[in-house]
Amino acid sequence: MQYRIQPVLEGNQYRILTIGMINHRDEKRIAYRIYDHGHKTLDKEVIKADLNLRDIEDLLDYIFARHKKIDTIVLGMPGVEENGKLTWEGSKFDHASISEDLKDKYQHSFFLLNDVNAIALGYSTLHPDCSDLLFYFQPKGSWVPGAGLIEEGILRKGYHNASGELRPFMKCMITDLDDKINTPKGAMEIVVTGLLAFICTSAPKKIVLYSQLTPDAKEVREELHRYVPDEYIPSITIAYDLKEYLLPGLLSYGVQKLSQNS
Repeated sequence: MQYRIQPVLEGNQYRILTIGMINHRDEKRIAYRIYDHGHKTLDKEVIKADLNLRDIEDLLDYIFARHKKIDTIVLGMPGVEENGKLTWEGSKFDHASISEDLKDKYQHSFFLLNDVNAIALGYSTLHPDCSDLLFYFQPKGSWVPGAGLIEEGILRKGYHNASGELRPFMKCMITDLDDKINTPKGAMEIVVTGLLAFICTSAPKKIVLYSQLTPDAKEVREELHRYVPDEYIPSITIAYDLKEYLLPGLLSYGVQKLSQNS
């Protein structure tokens, strides 16, 4: 299924609850927001050291007790999502049927989307001129990156929706990953290796990078220039606030899913 970018932040006809998780090694930030016909009527965030299904259910219980008539809920989580199921290696959600389990319990429709795909959708939604981009997320303290790819205004999810899951690639290409991610030099090697994989294959016109250990776009570009001629390196923009792309991306996804179903 292809998901084309649409300007859905204002004027949509739905009341949508978006819940997005931003995953760093030492903490899980859960941001949630209700878009009521495009207007924000709830906007909060919680931090957890870890996360399980009971935590999500507690959050939903809290929201549903205070906010009625929600048309759908859209969840953004790390891992590979396919048909409402999540494969997130090493987590309590690995091979979990999240959407169906929550739908059965709450009698609401639930949609699930990979977190970085949602961020890429959100960035394109907020920047309509960016119809061809790579959003690259290097979590704090973790060598496992994620990537969301927008081509010609369409989110490319790939075979089994696994596009942008770089864990196997990194394990193949780089040694001593756990040590390297904790130093600026090692983090630069990890980030540049991941970016090169996309520059040499899908060749995005723009890179949006979130990486706290490599926050200088000029330095990243200079390192890429060791391997790629400068004219083939796209523009690089540093992102700082993932929540402000993640939740609009989930909104965009939810509106399109509801529109397809209706």
